[in-house]
Order: sequence, then structure tokens, then C-alpha cells
Amino acid sequence: MKPNHPLMKKIMHRFRREKAIRDAVFDSIPGIIYLLDEQGNVVQWNRCFNEMTGYSDAEIGRMHCLDFFRGADVDLIVRRFETTMREGVSEAEADFYRKDGSHFPVYLTSVRLMIDDRPHVAGIGIDVSERNHALEELARSEEELRRHKAELERTVELRTAELQERAEAQDKIVRKNELLRTLADTTETLLGELDLSAVLQQILDKAIAYTGLPHGFVQLFEPESNVGAIRAGVGVYAAQVGTAAKVEGGVYAEVIRTGKLVVVEDYANWPGRLTTARQAGLSRGLQAPLKINDKFIGLIGLAAFGEPGSIDEDKLTVVEHLAGIASIAIKNALSHDEARTLAYQDVLTGLANRVSLNRWLETEMQRTRYEQAHGALFFIDMDDLKTINDTFGHSLGDEVIVTAARHIQDAVGKDGFLARIGGDEFVVGLPGNSDRLAVSILAERLLQYLSHDYEISGQHIHMSASIGITLYPKDGDTPDEILKNADSAMYAAKRSGRNCWSFYEPVLQTEAFEKMTLTNSLRRALDREELLLHFQPTIRLPDRRIVGFEALLRWNSPEHGPVAPGRFIPYAEQSGIIIPLGYWVVIEACRFAQKLCERGRDDICVAVNISSRQLADVNFIAMVRSAIHESGIRPAQLEIEVTESVLIESIEESIKKLVALKEIGVKIALDDFGTGYSSLTYLRRLPVGTLKVDKSFIDDILADRTQADLVGYIIDMAHTLNLSVVAEGVESEAQLEKLHQYDCDHIQGYVFSRPLPAEEALRLLE
Repeated sequence: MKPNHPLMKKIMHRFRREKAIRDAVFDSIPGIIYLLDEQGNVVQWNRCFNEMTGYSDAEIGRMHCLDFFRGADVDLIVRRFETTMREGVSEAEADFYRKDGSHFPVYLTSVRLMIDDRPHVAGIGIDVSERNHALEELARSEEELRRHKAELERTVELRTAELQERAEAQDKIVRKNELLRTLADTTETLLGELDLSAVLQQILDKAIAYTGLPHGFVQLFEPESNVGAIRAGVGVYAAQVGTAAKVEGGVYAEVIRTGKLVVVEDYANWPGRLTTARQAGLSRGLQAPLKINDKFIGLIGLAAFGEPGSIDEDKLTVVEHLAGIASIAIKNALSHDEARTLAYQDVLTGLANRVSLNRWLETEMQRTRYEQAHGALFFIDMDDLKTINDTFGHSLGDEVIVTAARHIQDAVGKDGFLARIGGDEFVVGLPGNSDRLAVSILAERLLQYLSHDYEISGQHIHMSASIGITLYPKDGDTPDEILKNADSAMYAAKRSGRNCWSFYEPVLQTEAFEKMTLTNSLRRALDREELLLHFQPTIRLPDRRIVGFEALLRWNSPEHGPVAPGRFIPYAEQSGIIIPLGYWVVIEACRFAQKLCERGRDDICVAVNISSRQLADVNFIAMVRSAIHESGIRPAQLEIEVTESVLIESIEESIKKLVALKEIGVKIALDDFGTGYSSLTYLRRLPVGTLKVDKSFIDDILADRTQADLVGYIIDMAHTLNLSVVAEGVESEAQLEKLHQYDCDHIQGYVFSRPLPAEEALRLLE
């Protein structure tokens, strides 16, 4: 047959069309996408396959699926391939090898497809390195917990043995009772004192009084060092308070070696004695270690000059107890210092925190009242960090925050005050400079430093930031006002497209006021019966019969007039009003379904959109059950529509709740399909029966052949998964006819009807 034969042209046209469809879809989906023939040869793949393996198209086209695996994983892949060909689906996790010999763990999901009456295997592979790393971290944490438990058990055993020894030495305890009672009476007073030096001085005074040794000191040592500073002193050591010196050998060395109190009753004949001027004439003494969690931090030393002599054992016990009190006092002081640091410092980045920022702002504002200060405040918010956390995990998100903090420091230098006030929000105070040009230059520099690819844990992540700027005292003279206005300016920058900056303008205050007033009015809208539902029909092709309605919320406010859902729904989400509002919508939708039953149309389903806040609510399932029961409809007459952005908030918990709804009998639809980050990744796990193709795909279906083919492929894929398809936003007969050619099941749009009030929607059925 000649190439220009009409039949040959038709065959080639169909081949190019089908290839364009596969290429467009395969290359638009994240993750490794592959198509294998019945022998396991790779016959189709996406660009991500090349990028993650390092192989060229020519190389991959000559490869077998087993070429990417090693060792025992080869047998595993062979078995899973056979399972897919036999049962239609399989899953596996194995190490996937790149061209350079490196590898990464991948989770593979494969399904059997029939292409040209020949079985093929199609699948997707997801890099699970981050998940496996998290599991390894969990295992290490569990091992650490077991180790701590064992240490605690050993500590308890030692403590039990110690108590047993004390019980056996009851007669000694009786003799020491009076001394210990006196000591206990003073402990609370000592530990209640915040001045550590004063506490240590009192403890030293008591030790000298109990032992009769006239000279003493308390010395604290730097971590991992034998340099010690005298914090308290009596007798010959009183003049040394506040001095630091390196200490080696002598009694100190013995205390370090044994970790216990060391007593020397005849220093002149003691083997480890020192012969420095400081020890001249020393006859006897003792040194007791100070410890925190068994770590040496200092010591109490007592001494006498003159004649040697013994030291009563009971007095040594008192010194040990005083050393314990001193250790607790030191620990409390360190904890107090650490608490002060934590109170004013962000733990993750080391920058100042919100409390510290408020103190700084209060000082600046006080100075402005005396015309002694002016400056600028930058409110910085990283764009799309939530997506990073949801996709790669919070540990990588934290690394992004730390890196961003470093970039901000580099951009600002030493002239500004930097703070992280929560999440991905930073504030930079620039005192003494309120010139708009200079401030603009710094804002541009901040964007340049923040807006680029971040290399985090082997991942290249592009980040950007939105910045709001206020000038003080022009834009406010209180900390709350200046910070609130900077926040408003930042949101204005986000609305302008992100990755930009914006000065505060009074109009922003107007927008904030509108948000407040709309939210307050919305709180009363339910009680005032200002809300109503409109219903847009879902039409079955090709007979154009109504098979469903989508319930859409409308608000007619006496104060604000008709308020568009896109204007008030975000405020309802942010304020939490969406929970009672959503409950009302579900109840009203079920009541509308009951009216359909009265007209003999219990086959028509009513769909309700659900937000992430509603799905996360602990009472959500019970609320749906209650609405169905109260209206008396069958569960199958209600359909819950969710978008992938709703699910991604907590994918596992969301799937559990949707499965529970499906088990009740409620239908589930995935709305706005194709606009999410990884819809195909989760599609097989979701208990959905309907896929709603977003209007943005339908708009260009006539003008853009690739777009049209992509819609056709989505419909074919949905049918392969036994899902029905609804095309949203169909506005013309030509679009409808095109969708009919692609075997689309249902459509919604103005080509048939706009959303209508309940009574008008019911009249459509007539």
C-alpha cells in the first residue's frame, strides 16, 4: 500500500493523535510513568523517567523493565509483573537504579491495559526516599527510648540498693537525724533564692559551720574544661571570688577520677599533693563534686592549715548533701537562663521571636513619641511553604525556613532587627531609615536573596517570598498597629501575584475592615435566613436527561447586597464559620433531594461541595448521617464533592472519612480534576465514583487540539477505572458535541442551565 493511499493516511493520522495524547498526559504527570509490552520491554515513558534515571530516549527504548533493578529485586519485579498480567493490578517497592549506578527506593503501582488487543502494563513510580528516611528516624527514636528505659531501670535498681543499704544502717541515720533536719529546713530557702552566687555562698557558710574547717570555696568549671571560676569563698579563698584559673592535679584530679567526695586528713604526706604556694601549710581538707545529670560542673572545697586531723563521717554526709543542694541550685539557675533565652529566641532559627519583637517595637514606638526614632518594618512570608511541607515533609520545610532566615540575615546585614514570629513569617525592623527609595532597594534585595532554588537534602526547590512594608511612625505608632499594617501590605503583595513587595496604603485598612464586617455579618446570616441554595443540573449525554443537581451557596445580605461565594467563602473558612454553614448546606441539599423524591425522581443525586475545615471536623460523619436521617432520603441521593486541595491537608485521615461515607451509601466525587499537584497519585486510593473535569480544561477544547486530546485521555482513563466523568463549565453546543465524541458521561454548564433557585430547578424536570 502506498504512503499516500487514503487508508494509510487515516492510519497515520490516528497513530499521531494517540501518541500526542499519551505524550501530553505522560509528560504532565509527576513521578515515573511507564508503559510495558507483554514481554516487559519499555515502550512508553515520561520526561520524569529520563530525569530521574539519567537515560536518554534512545537508551530507554532499548531497555527491559528488569534492567533498572538488581539482586533479589529482580525476582520481585518478575513476580509483580506476572501478578499484574494475571490479576490486573500489583504494587511493589524496590531500589530503582540510575544510569550512573546510584539508586533510590521507589513505590510502583502497575495496572494491566489492553492496547490493540494486546496486554500491556502501565504504572507509576513514586520516590519514597523521604518516607523511608522518616521510618529509619522512627526506628532510631524507638531504640533511643528503649535505651533510656534501660537506664531508668538501672537507676531504679541502684536507688533500691541504696535504700536497702540505708535501711541496714538505721542506727547511723538516727545519729544524723538532727543535722539532716536542720539542713532540710534551710533547703527551701536556699533554692528559692534567684541569685546563684548568694545561694552558693550560703551553702559554703553552712558547710564550714558543720565541719569546723575554716577555709572554703565553691568553684564552677566551664563545659569540657578544667578552667574554673571561684563563685563563693571563705577564709583565705574569700579574696579569690570572681577569679578564674586552670586547675590540674591535686585533690581536684582525684575528684574527677572517682566522681566522689575526696577527703585528705594529712595533706603533707598525701601521695597526690601539690607543692604550689597556694597549698603551702595545708594540713587537711576535702572536695565534693557538683554534678548535673552525672556530669561534673564544679566542686565545693574545704580546708584547714596547721595540724593534720580526721573529719567526722557524719559531717562528710552533710557536705555531700550540701553539694547536692548546690548542684540543684546551679541546674535551676541554668534552666532559668535557658528559659529566658527560649522566651525571647526562636528555637529553629536562633532569631528573635514574637515576644522579643514586641519588646523591640515597644521601645522604638516610645522613641518615636519623642521624635527620636523612625524606620521601616518588613513583614516577610514565604510563598507556598505549606506545599513543601505537604509534599516533602515538615523536616525539609524546617530546613527551608532555616535557609531563608540565613538569606534574610545576609540581605539585611547588621543594621536591622530580625525576628521569626511563627511558621514561615519573618519580620525585619530597619531603624533610622524611612526613605521610600532606600527601603525599596532593601525590599528588592530581600526578594533577590529569597527567590531562587534552594538545595535542601538533595532536593532543588524553588522558593519565593511576599513582603509587606510599613514606615513608622507614618503608618502607625503602636506595635500592634505597625505590625498589623505590615501584615496587610504583605497580603496585598500576595494578591498581586506573590514574589513581590508592597508598601502599606490606607486602602488596605479598608480591605481589612471589609473582611471584619463581612465575617461579622456572615455569623448572623444563618439566623437571619439570608442564605439560600441554587442548584445547577447535571446532564447525561447523549439523551440530555437531568441526572443530578449541584447545590451552590448564595448570600443576599441586607447590609452588603448579593455577596459572591468567592468573596465570603474564604472568610468563612478562616473564621471557622464554615462548620455550621456547611452543616446547613448539607441539610438543605438533603431537603431538596426529598422534594425530588416527592416528584418521583429519587434517581436524581444532589451534590454538595465540602471544604477542608469541614472534612477535618470530628463531627463531620455524624453530621452527614443526621442530615440524611432527618430528610428521610436514601444515602445514594447525596453526593459529596471534594477537591484534591481539600484532601491534601491530611490525605490518610481524609481517605478514612470518605471510605466511611461510601460505606454508608453516600456517593463521592472528585471535583476540579487536573488542577491538583498529584491527582493521579491518589486517584486509585480514593473511594470516588465520579470525576469532574475542571472548566479550565473545557474552555480551550475547540481551539487547542492538544487540550482536547488531553480531555479525551482523561475520560478514557476514568472509564478504565470504572469512574463516570462530568465536564464542568460547558457553554456551547460545539463544546458539548466535542465531549460527546469523547464519550463524556455528563456535563454541567450554561449551555443547558445556570444555577437556579430550588423551585425553578424543580420546574426544569417538568
